[in-house]
Amino acid sequence: GPQGRRASATAMDSGYARLPGEDAEAHCARLLQLLQGGSTPEEDEGSNEAEGLEVAEAMLAQKSTEKQSPMVLELLKNLQQCAVYTDTPNSETNRKLWNAYAQSWATDADFVERMSRHVQREAKELSFVGDEWSDAASLTEVLQDWLLPHLAPHLAVAEVGSGGGRVGALVAPKGQRLL
Repeated sequence: GPQGRRASATAMDSGYARLPGEDAEAHCARLLQLLQGGSTPEEDEGSNEAEGLEVAEAMLAQKSTEKQSPMVLELLKNLQQCAVYTDTPNSETNRKLWNAYAQSWATDADFVERMSRHVQREAKELSFVGDEWSDAASLTEVLQDWLLPHLAPHLAVAEVGSGGGRVGALVAPKGQRLL
């Protein structure tokens, strides 16, 4: 009956679920073995789990491209660099997103030009990644209200976090040195 089908579907799905204590790469390596119909990494002591993720992604990408339209494939290719995987720690997700953004940043990039127009700035006049996020007056106001009152010429200043250096460039002259 329906409960028997549900139980066998659950049993089948459980083979694909991430096991307790299994990291993402080990999980991918195990899934790859299941997809290829071979032994699992636990059964094959010679397998390299570190390469499992790349091999699984390549195999699945090849299978999915066989039946997709070129337009969809191009869209997926462009979105892939910004994909967020929920089982990845937040710091890894942020690093991936930031790196993709910073690597594609240029004053003549379409997205930078669009963003700079929203804050009444000319993209060609931008100096740092992030200049396109706010107008210069707003950034100056925030720094004057929240940060600059706490700085002194004898202090070393540290900028913590990812960024393009726009805050550091404005803060550096206010302290002894920028770390």
